[in-house]
Amino acid sequence: MLEKLLTEMKQQPAFDFSSCIARGIEKEHLRVTSAGSMAQTFHPKALGSKLTNPVITTDYSEALLEFVTPPMQGKRELLDYLTSLQQFVYANAKDELLWPSSMPCDLPDPAMIPLADYGKSNGAIMKKVYRQGLTNRYGGTMQMIAGIHYNFSVNHQFFHVLKDLEQSKETLPNYINQKYMGLVRNFLRYAWVLPYLLGASPVCANTSVIADVDFLKPLAKDSMYGPYATSLRLSELGYHNKGQDLLHINFNTVQDYAKTLLHATQQPYPEFQAMGLKDNQGYHQLSEALLQIENEYYNVVRPKQPIKPCERPATSLLQRGVNYVEIRILDLNPLLDLNIDESTMDFMDMFLLFCLMQDSPPMTDESLKECQDNIKRIAEEGRRPDVKISVDNKEQVFREAAMELFKQIENVALTMDDATGRSKRAFNEQLDKIKDPELTPSSQLLTTLLTEKLGCQEFFLMRAKQIKSKLMQRTVDSTLDLPLIAKQSLEDFHRMDAEKQGSFEDYLARYFAS
Repeated sequence: MLEKLLTEMKQQPAFDFSSCIARGIEKEHLRVTSAGSMAQTFHPKALGSKLTNPVITTDYSEALLEFVTPPMQGKRELLDYLTSLQQFVYANAKDELLWPSSMPCDLPDPAMIPLADYGKSNGAIMKKVYRQGLTNRYGGTMQMIAGIHYNFSVNHQFFHVLKDLEQSKETLPNYINQKYMGLVRNFLRYAWVLPYLLGASPVCANTSVIADVDFLKPLAKDSMYGPYATSLRLSELGYHNKGQDLLHINFNTVQDYAKTLLHATQQPYPEFQAMGLKDNQGYHQLSEALLQIENEYYNVVRPKQPIKPCERPATSLLQRGVNYVEIRILDLNPLLDLNIDESTMDFMDMFLLFCLMQDSPPMTDESLKECQDNIKRIAEEGRRPDVKISVDNKEQVFREAAMELFKQIENVALTMDDATGRSKRAFNEQLDKIKDPELTPSSQLLTTLLTEKLGCQEFFLMRAKQIKSKLMQRTVDSTLDLPLIAKQSLEDFHRMDAEKQGSFEDYLARYFAS
């Protein structure tokens, strides 16, 4: 069925796969000093307001930068945009560097990690209380792990053509929702291959080992590594929800997804109830529920719709449907100057297009857990020669399952290919990694560290300096006026901060009621 659809789509007059796809990137980086320790400085004022700057903000901490690009069709244009953002930070953060790895540098005591402070407006206070809640629930160390979010969408022309070929009787909005949710389910089914291919965090500082795990070994004096690990960010050391077995998030329809996510923000959880909501010192968390808000659900993929002021993500999905899909599985690759490259994006596009067009049966709680377990297993020991995954409760050798998957994805690569042959090259680059684990980023990184007898602190600091030097010498063709964007964001911030506010309690009640 997939092969037939691809052939028919390519035969459509004036239809071009590449022009139908848009992708945006959200990329996090820990700011560090020239000596490699976490920056204790506030978010540099020259970068604008972290509350209102649309392209440079912060995540959990003052020290955890986040770059945000708009959706773009051109991959080179997207990388140039990222280059401009990083150059602007380098130029305005004095001697500070951007840590090039997803796993953070050698961190201080968690109490010394400064929460991002967004100002005095109720929306700003809510963002900080949410982060305080994350601290109390999970600890600050986990929250300092960085990553790349890959935001993927296809335009209405694509959906019109696909809908006609599938002879669907659904309205176009309903059809789009169904296809995006099918993509999400298929991504969960097949995402186990991505940590192996693209995972680039097999090593971490000792301070990041916040759980008892048996797959790590010492590396130098300050580091630990997993001999077969691909992505510690996706392992037991990375992001995970407490009370995972109580969540029951349903991915079968957008309505099911939004409503089960909302339910998780209303379901009391004993451990969080014991923390209390607030005392005379202030709020401990936004709520005592399993999730404070929808954003706390740490999943590798999310259906998304841009939100309006004081609107909940689930509400936006229920009212306006899915606008794009946010992929949250990618590590920063410290071997690449921008931590991602065109070839990676080429492969991600064909992988996601495969997930979108392939049949996607409904999922149960049990099948979702099987998918999540597969991802975690490959993250922790994906390069082990005999590693297996579970498919429909049957154990399969990882490499055999991956080769079967690639036979299906190859049809998409061949269909998307243009005169340059770029899609097929990107496909072959990833296929070669399945055949030879030493070609994976995690293996290349570990080989360098073990051969040169380096700890991660020393190596990543060296890479941070190299990357800064190289990017500051790079010229990009961009009309992006970042000083003006920063200036405007500060004006917007001061106006919001000066506006008359009702009580935070009323604001929070209105938000949850929405």
